[in-house]
Amino acid sequence: MTTAGQEPGPAQPEQVNGAPRRRGRGWIWYFVVLLVLSIAATTTLIVYNLGQQLTPEKLEAARKRWEEKGPKDYEYRYTRRIGDGELVDRFHVVVKGGKVQSVTLNDKIALPKRQFDYYTMEGQFEQIEQFLDLDGKPGKPRVYKVANFSREDGHLLRYVRRVMGSQERLELVVDEFKPLEGKR
Repeated sequence: MTTAGQEPGPAQPEQVNGAPRRRGRGWIWYFVVLLVLSIAATTTLIVYNLGQQLTPEKLEAARKRWEEKGPKDYEYRYTRRIGDGELVDRFHVVVKGGKVQSVTLNDKIALPKRQFDYYTMEGQFEQIEQFLDLDGKPGKPRVYKVANFSREDGHLLRYVRRVMGSQERLELVVDEFKPLEGKR
């Protein structure tokens, strides 16, 4: 208790049974647990993302499945996004007997026959393989690359390639894939 004209002194610690109460250290454990959980979450995300990365082995397995089980007559529609969505193109591709019959860009433009080989499913595998080779060269920046393929026949479902530290990004998404009637 203070009297008039006196400054209050330092606060006295609470007393329990006449002895000064010690400050708890529970707050330290809180931060230790928080740190451990943060490290565990970060490690889990890194391991998961590394497991999702496209490797030449994963691409080769999908290509082999495509060669064994993929139809020779099919059509598919896919969307290509370049950059952060600044350029979006939609393609409609018809393939018969393993040869492209037509490629339509954005439902308006028929592409010339000299470009057709790039648009078969095999052509898509070739382009992805070229990117994998390019990205694997020494001195190149890190590249995030992930792809999903059909479990049934190996056709491409989605491919994303992003050069870390830049705006360079490519995404291919197969919106529709259907075998045409007839032979495999």
